[in-house]
Amino acid sequence: MTTDFHKISILMNSHNGAKYINDSVGSIIAQTHKNWELVFFDNCSDDDSHNILKKFNDNRIKYFSSKKFLSLGQARKCAENYLNGDFIAILDVDDLWLPNKLKNQIEILSKNMDTSFIFTAVNFFNNSNSKIFFPYKKFIKKNFFKEFLFNYRVPLESILINKKYIDKLKYFFDDRYNSITDFDLLLRLSEISKVIYVPEITASWRLHDNNDTVKYPFYFVDEKKKWLKQNKKKIININPKYFYILDEKNEFERIRITLNIYGRVKSLKELFKLKNYNFKFFVYFFFILTPFSRFYLKKRHNKYL
Repeated sequence: MTTDFHKISILMNSHNGAKYINDSVGSIIAQTHKNWELVFFDNCSDDDSHNILKKFNDNRIKYFSSKKFLSLGQARKCAENYLNGDFIAILDVDDLWLPNKLKNQIEILSKNMDTSFIFTAVNFFNNSNSKIFFPYKKFIKKNFFKEFLFNYRVPLESILINKKYIDKLKYFFDDRYNSITDFDLLLRLSEISKVIYVPEITASWRLHDNNDTVKYPFYFVDEKKKWLKQNKKKIININPKYFYILDEKNEFERIRITLNIYGRVKSLKELFKLKNYNFKFFVYFFFILTPFSRFYLKKRHNKYL
């Protein structure tokens, strides 16, 4: 059954991403599903992005720009107004899609209209290495909300969203966030519908020194803490223990990042800011003091580099 009649809106946010545009937009042009529009939102670039984009000479590519630099959440919020498709995909300017990405996913979603979005495995790569990331080993269709709450593993470039579920939300992107806009959106979608995971590689996630996760390693945990506070009542209504478990988990993630980047002294200072001296506290305390701890965490934290 053909699914070409389904229009897909692709959101690409970019700030000075000129050196990646030929690869990323080229991977969109190469899609076997041809009924798409690319909403390219230029976040106040001062490089040659616009001229490079114009060379594609494709009327499916729509260029919009901001006169001032915005946070990623604000930029996504501005761009959402131009997404007119039945389904929505997101590709950052430095990432890539495999040619059948949209075709394969639209075929599955069009047969599962009780599903808000689909996500898949991806390939992490840089100039010298690549590694496949399979969050799960088999095809899954279920309510992922609780799982995402505790263990969020959704490669953003792999998703395809059914637009009708976006319309059921109070809002699309939350411009209060920068690093967790996708976490917030996909968690809210998983709360109201089923989600599908397919163990197929559909995209490649480029790792480089300008990735926000590399440049701003604490953004995610800081914004996650803010998100937890804003959603405290909802989480406690699900289970009174969940909020405190998630808050503690986030604090220990901050300690791991601190150890990985700054070493034992600073990570111990972060550890002693915690008020709950429980079993986990002492496990971390003795782990931080061991000679191999930082080496282990660097290997774990950078395992896809």
